[in-house]
Amino acid sequence: MKYNILALVISIFLIGCYSNHSPEVVIPNEDPPIGIEKMSDILVDIHLAQSSIKELQIKRINIDRTAEEYHYLIFQKHGVSKEDFDKSVEYYNYRVEDLNLIYEEVITKLSLMDSELKSMQADTLNE
Repeated sequence: MKYNILALVISIFLIGCYSNHSPEVVIPNEDPPIGIEKMSDILVDIHLAQSSIKELQIKRINIDRTAEEYHYLIFQKHGVSKEDFDKSVEYYNYRVEDLNLIYEEVITKLSLMDSELKSMQADTLNE
């Protein structure tokens, strides 16, 4: 879980360092199809799915279609399309303040899940 949080922080840093001074860059002006709160919920699920995929890779289980299937199920769960997700990612990539808010929420939610899991494990060991 610590590695997931580290990866999130590094991602935020790299995105924050991105420079949009190139004349070829077209910054989307219209509002994103997915709002900040929903985007953070989707990203939490995506990061959990990626963690599961890493576990499968460690166990050397074939994961050829697993990531696509997870993403499909996540988009279905949240009632969004891949296109809407991609448009929203593009939108937030140019709005660092919003992206930081999203990832603060993602980190908070993942940390809370981690704490709850550790608490449940401790309770199980104490029984």
